Amino acid sequence: MAIANCDIVDLSAAAPSYNPTGPLHYGRTRLNAVLLPDRTVFVSGGGSQPEGGPVLQSEIYDPGMGTWTVTATAAVPRFYHSVALLLPDGRVATAGSNPDRGDDELRIEIFHPPYLFRGQRPFIERFATEVHYGSRHTLGDDQRPAQPGPARLVDAHHRRRPGHPLGGSLGSPHSQIREDVWPSPR
Repeated sequence: MAIANCDIVDLSAAAPSYNPTGPLHYGRTRLNAVLLPDRTVFVSGGGSQPEGGPVLQSEIYDPGMGTWTVTATAAVPRFYHSVALLLPDGRVATAGSNPDRGDDELRIEIFHPPYLFRGQRPFIERFATEVHYGSRHTLGDDQRPAQPGPARLVDAHHRRRPGHPLGGSLGSPHSQIREDVWPSPR
């Protein structure tokens, strides 16, 4: 059954617990969620019932306001076994669907989040030419403050988070992100 209710959990708290936040505009099941660089959450796909009643409207969650905003409308229904993925340029690609339904969906859609249209984007001006596992490196931008954020694929279907979060810290006097480089857990 599709639901619109949403909860937030702070896993760094001593006793993590779920706390309700604003509901989605469209209840859905088997959705895809992507953490965006501006710390909002993009949600797309799913249906009002398992493998049916496609929800084509995407939504973006603003954690500062605790609210969802309806954004672009997809052309392709995305259900179980679909994916939404943050691309290196800040756009989001959505693809796939459930091959067990016999539709073998091969079309890919690209979503342009609103932050892409809010002025000049950050540019990395300082970086190491070589990094090694277990080492630390620094990225720098002399023009604007750094805002390191999570860079991970969230799999809403199986409730696991493959990948590693960016765990850097801000430097000074200029904007910097220091990152530890660790091998993949494969």
